Amino acid sequence: TPPDPAASDAAVLAQAGQKLVSANGGFSCISCHGVGDFAATQVFEAPGINLAYSYERLLPDYYRRWLRAPTSIDAESKMPVYFDETGRSPLPDILEGDGPRTVAAIWEYLRLGTKAPRPE
Repeated sequence: TPPDPAASDAAVLAQAGQKLVSANGGFSCISCHGVGDFAATQVFEAPGINLAYSYERLLPDYYRRWLRAPTSIDAESKMPVYFDETGRSPLPDILEGDGPRTVAAIWEYLRLGTKAPRPE
C-alpha cells in the first residue's frame, strides 16, 4: 500500500478527484453514485454506493483493484472499465492521464467523506 500523500498533495488530488467523479469532463461517476445529499443523476438498473460513505467501507487495495477492473472482481458489475490495458486514464486533461494518480485522486476525494464538495 503506498503511503498517504502529503497534506498539500492530498488537497490537490482531492480537487482533481472532484473533477474526475463529475459529469463535467470527468468519468461521470455521479450518473450512478450519489455524493452525500447530491443524488445520482441517471441511475438505471445498478445504483452504486454513495461516494460520501465509501471511504469508510472500502479497503485501499480493494478500491484500487475495483476501480482499475471492476468486472475482474464482479463479472456482473455494471461499472465500466475506465483504464486501458496499460493503466492509463482516458482523460489526459486531468493529471495527464496518469492512471495511478487518477486512482489516488478519486481516493483523496472519497477520504473527504460527508465533507466532500459537490461534484460539478
